[in-house]
Amino acid sequence: MIPSDILPEPFYWIAIPAGQVTLKEWRGGGEERTVDVSAFQIAQYPITNTQYAQFIKAGGYTTQSYWTDDGWKLLQKHKWTAPHNWREQSPCDDCPAVGLSWYEAMAFCMWLSETSSETITLPTEAQWQRAAQGDDGRDYPWGNEYDKENFNHFDSQIRKPTPVQKYAGRNNSPYGVIDMAGNCWEWCLDKWEPVGKHEQRALRGGSSINTRRFSQTHWRNALFSDERFLDLSLRVVRTMP
Repeated sequence: MIPSDILPEPFYWIAIPAGQVTLKEWRGGGEERTVDVSAFQIAQYPITNTQYAQFIKAGGYTTQSYWTDDGWKLLQKHKWTAPHNWREQSPCDDCPAVGLSWYEAMAFCMWLSETSSETITLPTEAQWQRAAQGDDGRDYPWGNEYDKENFNHFDSQIRKPTPVQKYAGRNNSPYGVIDMAGNCWEWCLDKWEPVGKHEQRALRGGSSINTRRFSQTHWRNALFSDERFLDLSLRVVRTMP
């Protein structure tokens, strides 16, 4: 367990057993491929504002070693000191930290790895889907039936992030991972395809401003690594000790 002075609650690791997932080729459609997933652990919730603030306070935006080369160049060019419009779209302490580029999400992982002496990174798409879907290929973390009361999405008419524990008990995955549908998109480790100067990276989960189909467990999305929209967040993983 990561000490609370590094990451304040709520933070808990959830063990995900080895298994398989079927990835669709493109944003919910196209050809499918089955992927083997080794056992791993994933954070029960997305990283919150209070938790991300620890990274900022610890010099996360001034310590080059946490950043990829391209990420550090962008930070210096644009003078990033916090996520885009930090706390404006997501003001509550226990709301997910949003406005994050993939580079910022990875820098947070590097800082957390160093601080906790563990190997922590973003989930691959296959890991994310395995944690959300389990063994039965369900459409939503809680099952196959759509229920607009189970998650924060377009039909909720909230239009901004909600606390990560708000829907606990309603949208839990088969393993007890929470908030994997709606609320905020979560960056994944995977490279989507090299396009232009900045590579696209995979995203999962949908957000408060997306319709329900984007929040289905198999729905795939991607953005360029430097984009900092106000519904982009992260969740972390580590290999099973």
